[in-house]
Amino acid sequence: MYNTTEFVRAYALTKDTHPFCLYMERHTILKLLGDIKNASILDLACGSGAYSRLFCEYGAKNVLGVDYSIRMIENAIESTPSDMPISYVHDNGESFRGDQKFDICFHSYLLNYASCNNSLKRMCETIYCNLNNNGRMVGIMSMLGKCPGNAITCCEFYTTFDKPPSEGERYEVYFRGQDESISNYNWSKESYHKILKFVGFKNIKWYLPMYNKSTLLTEENWQELITYPVFFAVSADK
Repeated sequence: MYNTTEFVRAYALTKDTHPFCLYMERHTILKLLGDIKNASILDLACGSGAYSRLFCEYGAKNVLGVDYSIRMIENAIESTPSDMPISYVHDNGESFRGDQKFDICFHSYLLNYASCNNSLKRMCETIYCNLNNNGRMVGIMSMLGKCPGNAITCCEFYTTFDKPPSEGERYEVYFRGQDESISNYNWSKESYHKILKFVGFKNIKWYLPMYNKSTLLTEENWQELITYPVFFAVSADK
């Protein structure tokens, strides 16, 4: 996964510059997080650290980014100013246990890497166990398994299946101009909800993407994103 420097750089650039990420993904995340000033935040599946840095810009007192890809962690470290209170760790979202408990755990496209129910349960336990007693979590998960393979022409990513995958089925996500792909697994909101509740989460709430329209995308582009949402979001309390 993420084996080439070119792929990691392309992924990182998309997170920092693409209108979909800036005006839909980030907009949704910040709306759900609310006031994060002086919060300690665990960023699971932090990738290139784009959201770790964003949280610091919005006042988080410290952030720990964790990712399974060493190349992503290397890119995150290189891209993060030394005066930001962020640390990065190369570790697994199924088993990571930090030295501290966090006010917030944010996870971005982590749970759709779960290849089976047990893997999904371990990821949810990781989120739960790393929160303090009054902690909360916010996350976003892929909905690409719900829409036609190339429906979203304005995004840098696409899939190639002809029909939606079944529950728990693997599918590949590609980035335009890159040979490497990311393996995702198609899980329903109901499957996620059941396991989040099982591990102990309360007040579990689900959301479709929110957005702040930008002229960097056409009205047709925005209509694609609204008609075929590519992610959904969740919040919950420990």
